Amino acid sequence: MQQPTIAEIRELILLSEASIDYQIQFWLTVTFATIVASFAARNLLAPKLRALITSLYLTATFVFASRWYRSCVSPCKFSSAYWTPG
Repeated sequence: MQQPTIAEIRELILLSEASIDYQIQFWLTVTFATIVASFAARNLLAPKLRALITSLYLTATFVFASRWYRSCVSPCKFSSAYWTPG
């Protein structure tokens, strides 16, 4: 199997960074929407519905964190394994 070139590794890292930026923007949007919805409808929501919203938000946060970890760590390990400065 042919080893990737430095240009290919850099391209993979840039694609990963772009993906992370998109995921952060999405997570911030979800966070803002959750805070606004919880504040605006605080008295209108039943306790079970508030618990559901909280659990959905925490699930989205967990998914975001796991994607970020997978996107960040994998390219870093990949590039350090195949790329040596010099």
